[in-house]
Amino acid sequence: MERRAGQEDERRLFFVAMTRARKQLILTFPETYRSGEKMQDAQVSTFVAEAGEKLEETVLQGKDVPTPIETLRKPPLPIDTAFRAFLDERLKDYELSVTALNAFLDEDNGPHQFLWEQLLQRPSEKKPQMAFGTAVHGALEDRNLAWQEGRKFSVEELVSAFQKYLDREILTREEREQYLREGSEIVRRYGEQTSSGIPMILSAERTLHAVVDDVPIKGKVDRIDLFEPNGRICRVLDYKTGNTCRTEEAVRKKKNIFRQLVFYKMLCDADPKFMHEATLFTLDYIGKEDQARREISLEITDAEVQELRELVKTVWGKITALDFTPLSE
Repeated sequence: MERRAGQEDERRLFFVAMTRARKQLILTFPETYRSGEKMQDAQVSTFVAEAGEKLEETVLQGKDVPTPIETLRKPPLPIDTAFRAFLDERLKDYELSVTALNAFLDEDNGPHQFLWEQLLQRPSEKKPQMAFGTAVHGALEDRNLAWQEGRKFSVEELVSAFQKYLDREILTREEREQYLREGSEIVRRYGEQTSSGIPMILSAERTLHAVVDDVPIKGKVDRIDLFEPNGRICRVLDYKTGNTCRTEEAVRKKKNIFRQLVFYKMLCDADPKFMHEATLFTLDYIGKEDQARREISLEITDAEVQELRELVKTVWGKITALDFTPLSE
């Protein structure tokens, strides 16, 4: 009886929602949905099936999917006195990272995403690809720390470390088996290609802090290498587990990735505790099943740093003013 009563409530709600349409009513549903650890085929709602008349069904893919119209954009949260006081308190010791900067500049969600994720710290689901990346970074950090101490770190140790970190991630059984199988082979191949010698590692997982134009910034770099023992000149290396950029030009076209490298340059130059000079910035793509490992190094110009400084000042000005509207507005 309770289940039937619940269905009737849902039916009335469905009817009321349908009556809100003025000219055209479009009902949508996904092809599949997650049920526990499995993906299930979605079915048309019982309410639609019971309507009697057969409705036309269209499957949209790729470019045919309509772009959300302006009126469907999420409005900014209203900021009253109490909310303003809370945000001001959150910003007291806040340091802007390149991840936060990219979130604010995101073309789809932008400042709204920054507010929810960075200041309100809304929990979010970790995608399987991100879990894989975390496991790879953990394994490479173990190897870097060993190398920094002058110890060898075998390929088998690298694969075992990856499997250890992957086991800590929340994944479905199918996802875990897939990434364990495919990821172990990718990590093994990468390890074999990069184990010929021990680099001169200055730091692994180094966090940098600075204040640039009155803007507090921070960032963590995967690895910093010296070019010669006891030297000042160094390079910053960042591991990537996603799709590989094949050329320097391709990297520069990826706004978020290139902005990350320039941000690191800005940090290295401005951190008062960092006594070295970073002249080269390297992206180390570990590769995928169908993509070979690739390393791309760039030099960052003073003009590129200055351009980013201006952008950071503008964004920080909007953040501290609690203005969470897109930059162009």
